[in-house]
Amino acid sequence: MSISRLMARLCLLLLVLPFTAPLVAEELEHDTLQIVREVSLQEYEPPSDGKVTQDQIDEFIRIAQRAASLETRHMASSHASLLARIEAVALENGNWAEHQWVRSQLMQTVVTRTMANPSLDDASRHNDALFEANKDRLRAIMDVP
Repeated sequence: MSISRLMARLCLLLLVLPFTAPLVAEELEHDTLQIVREVSLQEYEPPSDGKVTQDQIDEFIRIAQRAASLETRHMASSHASLLARIEAVALENGNWAEHQWVRSQLMQTVVTRTMANPSLDDASRHNDALFEANKDRLRAIMDVP
């Protein structure tokens, strides 16, 4: 995947996802709609140092794996992957806002790695090292090189 496609996906993820839940509401069953409403209200204050923890990576992977198994439930929806991730976060007692932050940090790490840029700050170096330690598990669930 080219760097421009990765950047485009990252921008789309960061800009569009907060507004997605209301747009898909008409396509959802009642309980799925309730889950979407609940997770849309969740908040998360990222750490000031910008560092992802190993526990957050483990939870991110666990949620992504569960989402993959749930995706068939939502195949009638044009947003099957997103709905499956939202449902997986809820079923794993996760926090949607935190999940989105971890995902954005990981995608930022992928972009930095793809561009072969040296990590500029402590958080970037830390997150890159965590990505490296978990790269096989992360590559299996993320569309990254």
